[in-house]
Amino acid sequence: MTTPCVHFVLSPHASVIGRLHQDTRVARASLVWGTPDFIHPEWDLKAVSEIIPEDTVVFFDDDEADLPPPRFYPLFKRGRK
Repeated sequence: MTTPCVHFVLSPHASVIGRLHQDTRVARASLVWGTPDFIHPEWDLKAVSEIIPEDTVVFFDDDEADLPPPRFYPLFKRGRK
């Protein structure tokens, strides 16, 4: 049995000003969900492979087009070991 973790997924496309805004949002999200167990620089297959269904995943992306593509969702079942 594994313990649920908190994952923060940052936006790889953020500009310098966007990064500063993102840092503020990360600090605020930490107050709500606690210190993340994992911080992923982007949503990729490595990030997906470390997530199990019980985990909380927080995305820091303003552009809906950059949210996880549906083809990644079945990979959640694999999860971390």
